[in-house]
Amino acid sequence: MTGLAIVDAILAGERDATELSKLRHSRIKADQETIRKSLMGNWRLEHLFTLGQSRELYRTYQQWIVECDLEIEKLLPRFEPSINPAEKPLPRDQKRNRAGQKRRKKNGHPNPGFDLRTEAYKLFGVDVTQIPGLEENALSLFSEVGRDMSKWPTAGHFASWLNLCPDNDISGGKTLWRGMRTVKNRAGHLFRLAASFLHYALRP
Repeated sequence: MTGLAIVDAILAGERDATELSKLRHSRIKADQETIRKSLMGNWRLEHLFTLGQSRELYRTYQQWIVECDLEIEKLLPRFEPSINPAEKPLPRDQKRNRAGQKRRKKNGHPNPGFDLRTEAYKLFGVDVTQIPGLEENALSLFSEVGRDMSKWPTAGHFASWLNLCPDNDISGGKTLWRGMRTVKNRAGHLFRLAASFLHYALRP
């Protein structure tokens, strides 16, 4: 919010670092003086030009994301639900704190224009959005692995297929080699992203 507000002000012609620093959101850890100092510099025309192009490109990407969400929303009803939320409602959201307020998302991902949690619940039959860091990628997981998990006898088989387990070469109780197999698995990448988001969210 702070960054976009400052960029828009710069593109509108504001050059005073003090005035720009006043656009700082209250949640920003850096104080106003730190932001003011970081905005001191030369306003070169070629840099302002590319800044304006980047800002317009950002708007375009945001609009494309909205259009993708609308298309996904139209396609979801084609899949037969695994569960009826009216008969078996969604379980309580475990990501709510004691005050009942939902935890603030820190990964910056835009929310889709529909109820992602309910739609994923209908597809999988379980609330996969409760997997830490997987909230926004629930439908991507469905597109990669589907919802028939019987092809993996155990969770260990699934984790191995995702290439999330180290491939250790052990002989006589001694580890000769330890590493990861070179496998391009987009579903496994989703879980790695989830772990990265979770690590970022838990940072003090």
